[in-house]
Amino acid sequence: MSKEDHIFTFSGGKLISMVDTKIGNALVFNINGRNQSLNPSSIGNGTYFRQVSEYYAREQGFKGDVNYNIEPEGGTRGGFYSSASKSLTMTDITYLNSQNIYDIKSTVGHEVGHSKSKDPVSSFLEHAGVYLRQDLEGTSDAYKVNNANQFVNRVLNTFDSSKIDSDGMSKVIENYNDKNNGGVKIHGLNYMGTLNGANFKTSIDGMDKRNGFQYKKLDDPSQ
Repeated sequence: MSKEDHIFTFSGGKLISMVDTKIGNALVFNINGRNQSLNPSSIGNGTYFRQVSEYYAREQGFKGDVNYNIEPEGGTRGGFYSSASKSLTMTDITYLNSQNIYDIKSTVGHEVGHSKSKDPVSSFLEHAGVYLRQDLEGTSDAYKVNNANQFVNRVLNTFDSSKIDSDGMSKVIENYNDKNNGGVKIHGLNYMGTLNGANFKTSIDGMDKRNGFQYKKLDDPSQ
């Protein structure tokens, strides 16, 4: 049996099946009977990545249109949800950042999460909640660490805008530790002096992980 977990089979450019081998965590494209490695930033491959994105979005209950874009040079968006068109758009950044299917599914799930909450998000704390509700099961440690980093950054932006105090931050972080399903814990948040020097420790299933956290002041809660 193949060691790749999700094998997407296409014929004539259309997705005809997905086989979960229950082994490994890689994304495999079988096109017209042959496994192929596809560049997510190639325009000609967009139809395949769009259909994979749509498959994962439908799995998570999303019923709107699913699109696929290639980010311009220097772009960083992995995806976004539009409340105006009730559509979800994933980008090549999601597929360039990781070949772990559970990382990809979780990123799609983040955008699906926006469709289930107020959009555009009206506060940094609301956006932090979208990160909390992501399904982290099976995702890589690096992905889990980044999820915690993104969560904390939005909590600190909430604090910076005087919408929460230190006790409130502690409660929100405790809630994250209790409710995320990736075994991720945030410990010892230290932000004394300047938020630019804020730091904390991250552990996954009791094991400490380096997080390389750097506070970033955000202009808009939807970021």
